[in-house]
Amino acid sequence: KARGILTLIEEDPKDLARARKFLKVYLDGTARVAESYAKTHGRNATTEVLDTNFQEVLDSIETTFDEQHKKLLQNDQFDLDVKIEVLKTQLKHI
Repeated sequence: KARGILTLIEEDPKDLARARKFLKVYLDGTARVAESYAKTHGRNATTEVLDTNFQEVLDSIETTFDEQHKKLLQNDQFDLDVKIEVLKTQLKHI
């Protein structure tokens, strides 16, 4: 899901400004939590509660990534709508 967001940003770099906070907060936070969980899990130090909490946070992250992806697509649609309206206006004045 993160790769999909990064691909959208790569294809349309102006999305970077919109997604910067999301990328900083969620990608960094996700990486830190996943690394910590992997270390704990690797030492067989997890509990059922910890495993459940980790799965819940992964589900929340997935939902948040889906929402961000949708927002970026909606922004692209909005930008296209604006361009169409500008072109229509220009064509009326020719």
